[in-house]
Amino acid sequence: MRTSVVDTFEDNTLLFSSVIEIGDTAIVDLKADIFAIQREIPFFYGHEGSFNYYTAFRVPLLKANIYENPSTSYINDNPIIKVDHIKILGISTSGYVQIGSTKDIYAQARVFDVRHFLHYPVSEDYPLTEIHPSSRGY
Repeated sequence: MRTSVVDTFEDNTLLFSSVIEIGDTAIVDLKADIFAIQREIPFFYGHEGSFNYYTAFRVPLLKANIYENPSTSYINDNPIIKVDHIKILGISTSGYVQIGSTKDIYAQARVFDVRHFLHYPVSEDYPLTEIHPSSRGY
């Protein structure tokens, strides 16, 4: 275990289950479920607020099976983690910034964006493409 020292820390934005940690921790578990809807005409159905309605939020996430057990050794001649200045523009959606050490980190973010327009915004950079219904997540 070490001591973490930070002289100055600047962060403009911290959103949606994000964490700034100065120091050591054993377990970090971050989760964010986000359903964003944008419509040209503001009309909303009653069932849209339920995450369970959409398969994107119901399907269990896969976890990596790590079978390696690397041998490690540490020599901390100086038990202090020293940082002069940190400047971060933004941390969002299960983001994690730490000055220190962590044994286990679990982080997930599920984002489902819905955009309904009367006329699809088409440009040379974003040509109109058809979306297959099975790829919509519901």
